[in-house]
Amino acid sequence: ARRWRPALQRRAVMGGSVSAAPPADAVAPPAEGATLWRYDPENGAPMAVRAAPSLGAEVVADVPLVSQGDVFWVLEELRGKDDVLFLKLADGSGWVFDRKPGVGTMCVRHTRTRVSFEEVLERVEKRSGAVAARARHHRLPMRLEDDYAVQANRILGTGASGSVVQGTSRHTGARVAVKHLDLRGASSVERDAIFRELELCLALDHPAIARLLDAYETHDGVSLVMECLDGSELFDRLMSKDGHFCEPEAADLVRQILGVVRYLHRQGVAHRDLKLENFLFEDGRCCFLKLIDFGLAGCCDSQGGGLTEAVGTLSYMAPEVLRQQGSYSINCDLWSVGVIAYVLVSGRMPFDGACEEQTMKNVADGKFNFASGAWSDVSDPCKDFIRSLLRVDPEDRLTADEALRHPIQVS
Repeated sequence: ARRWRPALQRRAVMGGSVSAAPPADAVAPPAEGATLWRYDPENGAPMAVRAAPSLGAEVVADVPLVSQGDVFWVLEELRGKDDVLFLKLADGSGWVFDRKPGVGTMCVRHTRTRVSFEEVLERVEKRSGAVAARARHHRLPMRLEDDYAVQANRILGTGASGSVVQGTSRHTGARVAVKHLDLRGASSVERDAIFRELELCLALDHPAIARLLDAYETHDGVSLVMECLDGSELFDRLMSKDGHFCEPEAADLVRQILGVVRYLHRQGVAHRDLKLENFLFEDGRCCFLKLIDFGLAGCCDSQGGGLTEAVGTLSYMAPEVLRQQGSYSINCDLWSVGVIAYVLVSGRMPFDGACEEQTMKNVADGKFNFASGAWSDVSDPCKDFIRSLLRVDPEDRLTADEALRHPIQVS
């Protein structure tokens, strides 16, 4: 809930008296994206800070604008996230924010980044224990470059939250994958996504998820060091197999995918970007898959729902995600598994249209078929399995547990 109250107000900071009359006119509230305050806490140079009224405190101020005992006039007030109040000072000196409404205006240095890192660690500690939370998370003066040689020109891939480059451990010589999540200029939504990815990388522990080795806080974000997988993407392996896998091979791969999806869902996590490109083989010789890139993952409520953002890759997105009408659940991932299964067996995308709009309509209608020649030798249980995942109503879709008990998987 948020609202602007343009009526002129007087605010006291822990007591004091009025020293000057207020200006005659109140000013209009800033639009989303406007500049609230200019200050660079590192070197004092000017910088633009975006207004994000719906997303929480965005003001950065290294020096208090008001002091204890001052009384000042407030032109505008906005209630933001977590009951933080934005207050526009009538003397034209800028904006401040009140972290504890009713207790006294707290005009202090904005420390949201530090608080958020600590909040992440506390949540991971509750979920997975202190070792998972603290042992791999490093703060300055510890630096990524002290432990790893990063080769910025060796790009291994590009994910939802940035590029991944190759690195080498200075201690063991082992190859690693490094991704830097940049907080500079990030909105609250973008920052929350970065912290969520860090939290999930620290908390999740499954043999089919690429493992986080270390995380380093920097002045402008966090660098994640992941195990480096030497095998190809599932997409590339598919292309090398004449465009499709035989049914038993596809069933084994889907079984591995369902195993990690079941684990995520039991942890209350929806990946929301399951696709061929986000599954890598551990090395070039084996058929063991690992899931990567949690940049679009979301944490669900206790019932497995409460997700709202329309994120993902169009060809794999579930109808309820595309509709953007209300919330959706972790079942969106099972639709993506259905798309993957369809592609592995046939070498074709089930919903691709002549244009993006047609693809979206096909997804919304759940319009696909088994008409191509690639399906002539595919068993009825396999087709039934795919139909059971590609159901428009998420409540009718198989869960991960149910999918693993389907005859095509059991056999």
